[in-house]
Amino acid sequence: MKRERFIKIIILIALVLACYYPSVHGDFIWDDLDYIADNKALHSLAGLKAIWLNPQATTNYYPLFFTGIWLQYQLWGENVLGYHVINIVFHIFNALLIWHLLDRLKIAGGFAAALLFAIHPVNVESVAWISELKNTQSTFFMLLSVLFFHSTLKMDSVLPYTKPILNKRTAFFLFSIGTFLCALTTKPVTVILCGIFLIVFWLENIKFKWGHLLMLVPFILLGTLSIALCIRSEQSYIMFADTPISISFWERILIMGQVFWFYPLKIIWPEPLMFIYPKWEISFTSMLQCLYLSSVLLIFVLLIVKRNSIHKGVMATFLYYCLTIAPVSGLLDFQNLSLTYVADHFQYLPSIGLLAFFVNVAIAAQKKWKFGLPLIKPALMILLVITLSVLSWKHAGNFKTRVSIYSDTIRKDPQNEFAYNLRGRAYVKEGRYDLALADFSRAVRIKPGYHQALSNRAVVYTKVGKRKKALCDFDRVLELNPNDQRVIKLRKILINKHRPVKY
Repeated sequence: MKRERFIKIIILIALVLACYYPSVHGDFIWDDLDYIADNKALHSLAGLKAIWLNPQATTNYYPLFFTGIWLQYQLWGENVLGYHVINIVFHIFNALLIWHLLDRLKIAGGFAAALLFAIHPVNVESVAWISELKNTQSTFFMLLSVLFFHSTLKMDSVLPYTKPILNKRTAFFLFSIGTFLCALTTKPVTVILCGIFLIVFWLENIKFKWGHLLMLVPFILLGTLSIALCIRSEQSYIMFADTPISISFWERILIMGQVFWFYPLKIIWPEPLMFIYPKWEISFTSMLQCLYLSSVLLIFVLLIVKRNSIHKGVMATFLYYCLTIAPVSGLLDFQNLSLTYVADHFQYLPSIGLLAFFVNVAIAAQKKWKFGLPLIKPALMILLVITLSVLSWKHAGNFKTRVSIYSDTIRKDPQNEFAYNLRGRAYVKEGRYDLALADFSRAVRIKPGYHQALSNRAVVYTKVGKRKKALCDFDRVLELNPNDQRVIKLRKILINKHRPVKY
């Protein structure tokens, strides 16, 4: 048994390394520039102190995440290889922890679900994009917290701090709190762990008592504090965002219905995968959107009615998916909501539940209807693994350069103004001003009031000596947003000093 388990571990690691090899030398893209290349907090011990004590010192208040980035910056500076390797290592550990946890919770198909999680192309964005270390790192600590909490529950008494005070159960409980705090300070969305603990109680057939509620109090308090800090940070970002978020409550409900189905469908058919998915038009007259929403409601009604006849593994993994998708379903404001309703890196956590759910459904169906020959199941699994590995390897190659990932998005969605703007910025970094101007102009044609593309084009116009065109774009930006201090400053420099503006 140990030999078989060891072989499975080697296979999983080898497949992950093969899938992500094309991305290990990939450039800094998008947020990577703010998080690493242009982040002054990474340059000194004073910066490390500010990461923890000053929420405004970094783009988001994710202190443990930025501490990890700070440590890596001291080791390899702006050499991207180290950052990519660390992210891949976290992803491998996450897959192994998923396998171990599913087995501990007696949910069938632990290795199959973990292997599919490790190689599925929907997770490429979280692993190949350096900034999404916050995804892989927070998931690692979250899974550890669940593991320690489960170990605490397996002990005899209800309370973890019974006599003697320093016992094994107390140690597991404190480790669970500690790793939960690590998860929160890496990415606050892991606050949903409090709900996951309730699923663990249910899986273990534990009758909930007041002592159990006391066990959850430290997690609830830490989660509440983390969410308060996160909301403050997000509101600050949203307030100064180029595109304001103006979505009514009922529109959010409609978005939620479609988001709920988007990710399972991507798991089943992961093509096309895009760095920036286009926002769909919200319409209360759309039969399809209303069907998405009504089907979600129908599923919950059926779960309530049939709760005693549904397999526990199927129910638990589905509830986990619902819990982890809720923060990015559109009901709450978050940074990317003005840009897109869905993203591959949003489903790194939810994909764990979805993949385990599909594996459990397949196992339950096979047991009930006794279909399939002995050789068919392994043959289908091998075919599935090969297919997903090839798709992941191919998609990881899109993360080689800034230009390649944005070009892939444009190829799949030619009307994506955000991708044109981002590729234009990448061209500027490379000194290819003619291509940058073409991309910024295309973005403005698609979205005439596109604030960022106009100001970016104005900056490039100053670099190539087209002062009148630059002033025209700056004036247009100020018409749209008279309080844009950056543009006011750049325009003043252009008028008073007649010198190119620093990009």
